[in-house]
Amino acid sequence: MRVTSHFYDLIWISGNTFRVRSSQHYLAGAAILAGISWFSLYVLSATQGLLWGRVNIPFLGDLGTHARFLLAMPALVVADIPVGLRLREMVRQFLRSQLILEKDRTQFTRVVAHAVKSRDSRLAQTIVLALAYVTTYLNFVQFRLQDANTWYAPVPGAHLSLAGYWYFLVAIPLFQFLMYRWLYRMYIWATLLW
Repeated sequence: MRVTSHFYDLIWISGNTFRVRSSQHYLAGAAILAGISWFSLYVLSATQGLLWGRVNIPFLGDLGTHARFLLAMPALVVADIPVGLRLREMVRQFLRSQLILEKDRTQFTRVVAHAVKSRDSRLAQTIVLALAYVTTYLNFVQFRLQDANTWYAPVPGAHLSLAGYWYFLVAIPLFQFLMYRWLYRMYIWATLLW
C-alpha cells in the first residue's frame, strides 16, 4: 500500500494557526510575536515612566516577563520545526519497521487522517484560545486580590497601567494560546499512539 502524503505532514508543522513552511518564516513569526507582546509592553511602560523606578517591580526589573516573551514564546514557535520533523520520521518508522501490519494500514490511514483533521480544526483552536483567555482572567482575578506595586498596576487596588491592559488582554493570552496549542498537539499525538 502506498503511503499518502499526510503521513509526512503529521500532527505538527501545518495547522491553521501557522501555515508557514520554512525556518525563516518561523523565525519571523517568533520575532513578530515577541514584538506584539514584549516590545509593545516596553513602549507602553516607557510612555508611563514604568520602565525603571517609580514602582516596586518596574518593567525592566521583571525578569519573568522578559523570559516569557523573549525566550519561551519564540521557542514555542520555532520548536515546531524539529518536533514536527521528528514526529514525521516516527510515523514513517511505524510503517518501515512494519509495526503497522499490512492488514491494519487502512485503519492506520484513517487514524492519521483524523489526527491531521483534529490538528487543523478551527473549533479546537478557538477552544484553545478561549481557554487561554479564561486562564488569563483567573490569573487576573488572583492578581487583583494582591496588593502589588508593579509596572502593570502601579497603584494597588486601582486601574491597570496601559501596559497592564496590554499584558492581560493581549500578551498573556497569546503566550498561553501557544502553550495550550502545544498541549493540544501532544494530546493528538498521544491519541494517535493509543
